[in-house]
Amino acid sequence: MDLGGQGRALGINVPGPRARLVIVRACYEELLREVLAIHRAERRGEDRPLYGNDPSAAT
Repeated sequence: MDLGGQGRALGINVPGPRARLVIVRACYEELLREVLAIHRAERRGEDRPLYGNDPSAAT
């Protein structure tokens, strides 16, 4: 995602009842990919949050 003079970012579509587009600055992309790799290696599943265990607890 090109932010013009502000650089680049990664846009992530989050599905579900609280569907939204989350913008992540490009400088955090590598860290996010590491988190996703750990998430998948632990077989947490695509429908589980990256942080915590209860999606309804997020505010």
